Amino acid sequence: MLILTEQMTKHYNVELLGQHLNRVSSCFIDQQLLIAIQELIECSRLNKSSYLLTNQLIQYILLDFGLWNKAKYDVRISHLQYIAALIKDERKFYRTKFGVQYFLDIIRQYFNSPEEDIDEQKQLRSAIYGIMKYYVHRHINIEELDALLSSISIFSTSNDIIAQELLEFILVLLYPPSISTDETIGFLCEPDMIKSFYALLTIDNLTLETKEIVLKIIKCLMNSQPVRTQSRLDTNQIGFGGIIARFAPEALTTSFVRELFDVIITSDSSIDVNQVNMALQRCSTASLDVRYVALHKLMACFVADASVCRSYANSQADLSTDSGRESFYDSSARSSVANTSENLEDVADEQFLRQFDLSPTTTEDNLTIVSQTSSSDSTVASIGNTNDD
Repeated sequence: MLILTEQMTKHYNVELLGQHLNRVSSCFIDQQLLIAIQELIECSRLNKSSYLLTNQLIQYILLDFGLWNKAKYDVRISHLQYIAALIKDERKFYRTKFGVQYFLDIIRQYFNSPEEDIDEQKQLRSAIYGIMKYYVHRHINIEELDALLSSISIFSTSNDIIAQELLEFILVLLYPPSISTDETIGFLCEPDMIKSFYALLTIDNLTLETKEIVLKIIKCLMNSQPVRTQSRLDTNQIGFGGIIARFAPEALTTSFVRELFDVIITSDSSIDVNQVNMALQRCSTASLDVRYVALHKLMACFVADASVCRSYANSQADLSTDSGRESFYDSSARSSVANTSENLEDVADEQFLRQFDLSPTTTEDNLTIVSQTSSSDSTVASIGNTNDD
């Protein structure tokens, strides 16, 4: 047995066997072949000295998804179930070599085909998500979260369904709370990671259902105590006014608006008036159900905390006062500008008419000459009167 094992592991024999199996017709990739591979792996696992053979059988044959992807649905789902059973026995070893990033690449390469049945593809991906969840349900590192967010960013422009599934995978890690929840929240609140969630809200290819999951994740992060102390989710700097302005009012749904107002209301101890008003303005032309949900969430916030209601009312009064002052200053400026322009227009018209007026003008020099002439005439007249006498 030892000699046979050494001969199998040398000269890439197991790898060559996997390449030959890939050349076999798809009709032979059936349940019997899968059972034969399983028995071969289990036999090699019984012999502790043949761990190298076991690893090569798993790496080059069992985890060759290009081979098993040619089989029918029942064979493929059984294949994934057997992989999950193996990983549960040696989770740490397989997580290092075939971890979250590996299975995300497998999804991108083999379970993202629009030509195959959508429901079957979804079931197969669900089995892979189960394997990934077994890896991270107790502990998750920042590299695995970064791999998840990178895959979501890639699928956000090509496949909304997979992006939504991966976001739900992250949401399950946050709610309901588990052992790794606090650790996951701490990693997700890193500046580079939290910005990726805001970026997803601006992608037009994603549906409102997917963006609704993004808002749920953001709400979970805001409700956590570490986020409030570190102030890493300051929505006053980013805001949702510009984000919601991208959505057509007729496309807004009640569930999306509900999550949006939850995020805005829980974003700070004092409600952000500008963001609420922008959201209300966008919802004002939406359906009746959407408007009802928006007002209901706002009124529920006011009833739950009277100080928020007073703060909102005072802010509205300040806004109206500022707008009144601005309108007064604008009207005064406009009137002064209008008067100045009218004066300039009168001067220009007068100069224009003088160019075509042939009558003598009464300038200061002419007035001086006229006054001197009249005074000399009066002097001559008085001398004449004296001589007559």
